[in-house]
Amino acid sequence: MTDPRRQPDLRTRLRELRKSRGWTLTEVAARLDTTPQTISRLETNVMTVSTDWLQRFADLFGVSAAELIEDRHGAPVEVIGSVAANGLVTQRAPAPLPLAIALYDGLAVRADENIGPIRQDSYVVAAKLTGRNVGEAAGHPCICETERGELWLARVIDGIDGKFTLVPLGDGQVQYDTALAWLARVKFDIRFAD
Repeated sequence: MTDPRRQPDLRTRLRELRKSRGWTLTEVAARLDTTPQTISRLETNVMTVSTDWLQRFADLFGVSAAELIEDRHGAPVEVIGSVAANGLVTQRAPAPLPLAIALYDGLAVRADENIGPIRQDSYVVAAKLTGRNVGEAAGHPCICETERGELWLARVIDGIDGKFTLVPLGDGQVQYDTALAWLARVKFDIRFAD
C-alpha cells in the first residue's frame, strides 16, 4: 500500500544544493526575488514545484532542471501511453521515462500534440492519489481512468456522489458525472531537448 505522505524527493535536492553553497533561505529568496517562506515551502514540498520554479532553481544552482529531480536510487516512472489534443490517452506497453525520479505511484503520458499549455513531445508526469488524498485533485490537471476503462488527461472538478467533471486542457468535450477507477495528479511536464 502506498504511503500518501511520501512525496517526490525534490525537496532534498533543493535543500541539499542550497546548503552545499552555504546559502540561507533569505539569501536564496533574495536571489530569486521571492520570500524565504516560499523557498521553505518549495524545499519541504508544502508547495508544488512548477517547471518555472525548477528552471529558476536550476539557473541559480548552475545545474539542469533534470538534476534537481533526478534520484539515482529511484525506479523510473513508467510512460503508459500517449495523449491527443482532446485529452484522450491511447494506452501502450509501459516503458520507462528517460529520467529516474522518486515519485511514488508515478506514471507519465507523452503529448502527441499541443494540449493547452503542454507542448507537443512533452512528458506529463503524475502521482496517483488514494483515499482521502483524492481531494487534492480538485481543480488540477490529472491523468485518470474512468470506470469504462478510458484514460484521460483533464482538469478534475469534484462532482456529486463521488463522481467528477473532467474539463479538457485543450480541445475536447467536458465530461460530467464521470466515475473514476483512479486518478493521478499532474506534478510537472518535461520536454527533452533533441
